[in-house]
Amino acid sequence: MRMAGFSGASVAVECSTAHRAARRACHNRPRLPVLRRHHRHRELCAMNRTHCHHSVSSVKSDARLLPPVTLMQPEQLAACLTAPDVLVVDVCSPTAGARPCIPAAVSLAGPQLQAGRPPTPGGLPALAYLEQLLGHMGYRPDCTLVVCDDEGGGWAGRLLWTLDLIGHRKLAYLDGGVRAWRDAGLPLQHPPRAPQPTRTRLRIENPQVRMTAEQIMVALAAQQQDPTRALALWDARSPEEFAGLRRSARRAGHIPGAVNFEWTRAMDPQRSCRLRQDLAEQLEAVGLGPDRPLLTYCQAHHRSGLAYMAARLLGYAHVSAYDGGWSEWGNRMDTPVFTRGRRVGMGQRCGSAVYHGRQPVTARWLPLPLAWHCFVVSGCVFYVFFVTRCSHFTGTRMKKQLFIALQHLIPQHLLSRLTGQLADCQVPAVKDRLIRAFIRHYGVNMEEAQEPDPAAYCNFNSFFTRQLQEGARPWPPAADVLASPVDGAISQIGTVDADSIFQAKGHDYSLTALLGGDEKLAQAFRGGHFATLYLAPRDYHRIHMPQDGQLRQMIHVPGRLFSVNTATTERIPGLFARNERVVCLFDTAAGPMALVLVGAMIVASIETVWHGLVTPRQQQCQTFGYAPQDPTPVQLARGEEMGRFRLGSTVIMLLGPDQVRWEAGLAAGQAVRLGQSLGTPVPEAATCE
Repeated sequence: MRMAGFSGASVAVECSTAHRAARRACHNRPRLPVLRRHHRHRELCAMNRTHCHHSVSSVKSDARLLPPVTLMQPEQLAACLTAPDVLVVDVCSPTAGARPCIPAAVSLAGPQLQAGRPPTPGGLPALAYLEQLLGHMGYRPDCTLVVCDDEGGGWAGRLLWTLDLIGHRKLAYLDGGVRAWRDAGLPLQHPPRAPQPTRTRLRIENPQVRMTAEQIMVALAAQQQDPTRALALWDARSPEEFAGLRRSARRAGHIPGAVNFEWTRAMDPQRSCRLRQDLAEQLEAVGLGPDRPLLTYCQAHHRSGLAYMAARLLGYAHVSAYDGGWSEWGNRMDTPVFTRGRRVGMGQRCGSAVYHGRQPVTARWLPLPLAWHCFVVSGCVFYVFFVTRCSHFTGTRMKKQLFIALQHLIPQHLLSRLTGQLADCQVPAVKDRLIRAFIRHYGVNMEEAQEPDPAAYCNFNSFFTRQLQEGARPWPPAADVLASPVDGAISQIGTVDADSIFQAKGHDYSLTALLGGDEKLAQAFRGGHFATLYLAPRDYHRIHMPQDGQLRQMIHVPGRLFSVNTATTERIPGLFARNERVVCLFDTAAGPMALVLVGAMIVASIETVWHGLVTPRQQQCQTFGYAPQDPTPVQLARGEEMGRFRLGSTVIMLLGPDQVRWEAGLAAGQAVRLGQSLGTPVPEAATCE
């Protein structure tokens, strides 16, 4: 097949022309200089020499290893749709499997191409998983594989990058995807064609199309010695994310030297989201021309999939992608970050970007005064040895009162940060003893963990957020049953009385305050239902979806970090509306649902699968919107992981009025398991607006 250009002359139409362009670019491409000295790690020199040699040798062979990608129009695909050597793959969003698709196309959910596990949810999955995934859709190494999607090329580009990695040589992209096919008046079919599974063995044939964070840092260090030999970085995220005005990781901003060209700018909405006819000129104008090696990245290598594919179609000699994306780069503390004129370099002890209004600035973690350390340690020693050990001097009531008083006195956030640093320690002598002592003290059942060996965890946090064995928590067979999102115990369960939610022993707290003061949001849950679930230290600390839902909004509400155990909830009024929390609002088939993840004493952080660590430092609410019309909506199925606690806390589940009927017998203090039925839907429940 011949490659059709964007409009006729904007892209070469012959494969041989693309080969010649690749060879010319390879011949003229300057070698990256070898880094001789570095202020941090001596081994970076050896890493840089390896990477530079690898990059140059890869570029010289790109014309052989990466053949040009064919850009197809709907009419061209229709002419060869039934050919036996053509496999059309429609890459869709998780909930788009029910939509009509191109005849003879097999359907593949885009997120299946990602690892889906923090800290790099967009990373490359294991080869064994890819073999199973591609085999299920009928992959054959000798077929002409045509990729498409319905969003303009993001997921299609991600699949094309994956196929480049494994060395597939016959690749094509349907320009505009399913939208262009539909707008051309061509027929669609439903359901998608059932694939004919195959078995195949895969290996990484072209590792040069993938870069790691370490390789990028080496390239940035080399650039400081010779700016003319720089790696071009294409940031495909939104301008707000690029500038650091919208946080999507622990730190906000972009990789130093990156150029922001949002992925939607590469599409032409007037031509069914086909690639722009002047895309080559636009990229040249912003400094992303083919004269330098190009690296594309976004949050999790979905949006940058389109950027990678566009560069391949334009005949760039050397293009690669960073699949770790900002979800890895922004959550690491050893990577350089640039935010609106402020650069945080490698090797600096720096914290996340904090916001004062809309201007992000860089905050440094200064050495804490010795007096604070002494105060915290002495307070903990006082509580452990006097309050808990000296029971013959103090009664139960007095011990609880002393515990409450101590919480008001100690610096809660400081103690949580210190605990978090200890939980991240990877020194075997420290983390192994800490993990084993924790298991003995709390009676943690390691037999149900996917990794039962305590020494196999890299730090305490990895152990605390351990994954369960498959099948350890069966879910109800009925799809409409409301299931428990966590392992834990019911703190309270019942009905929301106007704007009041029952806490314990005569204490209530405000629904509006719990949701960050949003009156409109609270209105949807007045007269509805709530369940407060407490996670003890020994419990499984990942949070899963109790129902299918699409994320509409996430709100971070700053606050205190009181303990959330029974003694504290009975004595501190409005506890859950005072503690720091993350409110996640979902639209479900039955109505609105909110999961409120409440922070607590020594809870180092709260994490969600779509955002990563949620740790803003400003003392005001921060809202993150996720509109249904977004190109990448966050849609999670029942039972799918949505977040996790580091060192445990409480989850409050809110539902609208007449939306659920709680199971009989559920009461405060009762233990529940992940996936256990908590309630059944009320017939003709209100549909979420």
